[in-house]
Amino acid sequence: MKNLIFVALAIIVAGAFSIVGAQEPTTGSPPPIGDNATPVDNSIKLRSVELERIKREAEKTAVLRREDGKELKFSIVKEDFEGIQKEQMLIVDAYTKSREINYQQISKSSNKITEMAVRLRANVFAPEGSENKDEGDAGVAEAANPFVGKSVRDLIVALDNVIGAVVSNPMWQKLAVIDPETSSVVEANLLDVINASTALWLESNKMSSK
Repeated sequence: MKNLIFVALAIIVAGAFSIVGAQEPTTGSPPPIGDNATPVDNSIKLRSVELERIKREAEKTAVLRREDGKELKFSIVKEDFEGIQKEQMLIVDAYTKSREINYQQISKSSNKITEMAVRLRANVFAPEGSENKDEGDAGVAEAANPFVGKSVRDLIVALDNVIGAVVSNPMWQKLAVIDPETSSVVEANLLDVINASTALWLESNKMSSK
C-alpha cells in the first residue's frame, strides 16, 4: 500500500497537474546569504525567494479546467487525495504499533477519511455548481452499508484495499480528460472508501467505549 501511495502522489503532483513546478523550499525563510555576497547577488537571491512565495500563493487557488468545463480546484483535490492516504497510515499504525489498539485514533482518522472522500468525490465528479449540495447523500445509511458489521481488523484491510484502488487508477494522470469508463470505476471506489471508513468509525467507537 505504501508503495502505491508514493507512486500515486507522484502521479497527481507531477502528471495530473502541469501547474506544479520544481520542488519548493521546505521552510518559508530565505536561503542564507554569504557574507562576501555583493549587493547585486543579495538582491537577486531575495527576488528569487519572493518569486517562490508568489508562486506558492498562486498554486493555492490554481484550478484545472476539465474538457466538460468543470473547474477542479488543485489545492483541495491534492489535499484530499494525499490526506486520505495519510490518515489511513495513521489507522494502520494505531492498530499495529501501539501496545494497545488505539481505537480513538482509528475513529478520528476514519472520520476524516470519510469527510475527505466525500469532498473529493464531489469536487471531481459532481456537476458544476453542485459540490456543496447535500453532502450527506454521499454516505450510505448504516443499514445499507455493506461494510457494517465487520471487525475493526477486517475493515482496516478493506479500507486499505479500496484506497489503493482509488489512488492507483490511471485517471489521475489525465484529470482534464473525461473517460466515462475509468471515471465510473474511481467514483465507485470512492463510494467504497466512504462506506468502509464510515463502518470503521462506527465499529471503532463501539470498541473504544468498552
